Amino acid sequence: FEKASYWSNKKHEVNGVLVNANGDVIERLFGKWNESLHSGSASGAKCIWRPGAMPQDYELYYGFSRLAIEMNELTPELRKVLPPTDTRFRPDQRLLEEGDIQRAESVKLQLEQQQRERRKDREQNAQSDSNPLWFRKEITSSGEETYRYGDNYWETRDSGFDGIDFEKVW
Repeated sequence: FEKASYWSNKKHEVNGVLVNANGDVIERLFGKWNESLHSGSASGAKCIWRPGAMPQDYELYYGFSRLAIEMNELTPELRKVLPPTDTRFRPDQRLLEEGDIQRAESVKLQLEQQQRERRKDREQNAQSDSNPLWFRKEITSSGEETYRYGDNYWETRDSGFDGIDFEKVW
């Protein structure tokens, strides 16, 4: 996602690359996240995504698209395989989606206060921030900090996340 500013015309722009195992660029991606995404070079690019039509009664669902509405669906099958840190388990979000706005706001404030207290405790105990489990930090040749997928999420998920002590987030 390109950083935009008041004076920038890069609002909504997305640029990226797909790389193979050797780090060679095999495809370029670009576009605007609210309009369309393309792959290839600008002159011969192929459109790979456009937003769909809004669902009926989308105003009742906070103006969400069909994808956004379904993305947070928490089915019984998913409950069994998701880590406890998945945002679909966040109680304030669940309450908001169920239409209990006042309770959602109260729970959100409590969660945020608990997060601040945990951060304060980590700082007082000279502990670093959480380390990602499924990504590793890398520094590019230009000195840019980036994260690369570590290829072990799906195997860990298949094992039921055995042996992982998840940090409390909700």
